[in-house]
Amino acid sequence: MSPDHPQRRSEYTRPSQTTFWVRRIVALLVLAVLISLVVLIVRFAWSWMQAADDSQQRAKAQQSKEQLVTQPTACKMSNIAYKLEPEKAENQVGAGVNFKVVLRNTKGNQPCTMNGAIDKVGVKVITGEDTVWESWKCQGKVDTQPLLLGTGMEYNTTITWNGKIVDKCKAGDMAQAGTYQAIPVLNGKEITDGKEVFTLK
Repeated sequence: MSPDHPQRRSEYTRPSQTTFWVRRIVALLVLAVLISLVVLIVRFAWSWMQAADDSQQRAKAQQSKEQLVTQPTACKMSNIAYKLEPEKAENQVGAGVNFKVVLRNTKGNQPCTMNGAIDKVGVKVITGEDTVWESWKCQGKVDTQPLLLGTGMEYNTTITWNGKIVDKCKAGDMAQAGTYQAIPVLNGKEITDGKEVFTLK
């Protein structure tokens, strides 16, 4: 070899055994950290989706419960209080009598529906043993009058008797002066403990 061209030394130095193992351990640690991060992300995503699904299920269950509670059902007549009261305790013969009617839903935890038509909600007027007038009879064709009563809710109306005696759907003479009783009637059933006394003069 010519003395003008000396041989170059290689600049590459092979890493020591210690450096090799350090690099390998660092690489393994980085890989372990990455795997742990992936696992945590997957677990978080799964937990989030599970929580969202549980929340939706609870919301649906609550909605179903609310619909079940608030959905009206047919009223039980035993839960309906019927209050009847003549507008005046003393009335003139031939002037007619107005009766204030109040229906109230007294029990249950949900609203109910009933028919409040005049052939279902009535008044019976008697004197002694004689029946003078029955408001719900002889009404002909009557349209249904739906009532929606929440717990504690009241329905108010007025039923008017013209003061005449009615026998077999035929109006007769005016009722005479005397003492009379008004008995509330609901779906054809008399509520005798709700009767009220009034007079004609």
